[in-house]
Amino acid sequence: MYSAIADQLHLLGLTKSPATYTSTRRAASHYLAEHADAFLPFVASVHGEDMAGATDDGMMTEDGYREYCKRVEQSGDWGGEIEIQALSKYYNIPIHVIQHGPPHIISHTPVDEGSGPLTPEQAKAAGDRVVRISYHRRMYGLGEAGYFCLTGRDGILDREKA
Repeated sequence: MYSAIADQLHLLGLTKSPATYTSTRRAASHYLAEHADAFLPFVASVHGEDMAGATDDGMMTEDGYREYCKRVEQSGDWGGEIEIQALSKYYNIPIHVIQHGPPHIISHTPVDEGSGPLTPEQAKAAGDRVVRISYHRRMYGLGEAGYFCLTGRDGILDREKA
């Protein structure tokens, strides 16, 4: 996921040099750490809601959240919805995740409105300044899931086929 978003940022000309998975991991980690109040309630305890490190209500503790942010930057853990939303806000660009569905397109926006499922028509109307990645669950021998950068023949997504 981090590499797919980095590739899209570069293809769209939104980074001065090619972004890498390490730079997008760092960006996600820093944004999450700086905006803990917006994200902490949605992150499950690292060890599960019934294990050490969770509060009585199953929420991650502040210490656990700091560890989570560190892992986002330094580990090989896969990213997901929370990290995609953080990257959308960090880079100030919508990120559309195209999947088998339904819903087939999930939008993550840098503003509080507009995130959620989209129709293909709404996704197309978003224009060219959108990071578009695909999500594949249990395909191509990947195990649980994988994210991929979407490009067309000319290095950008062919909008007519999206």
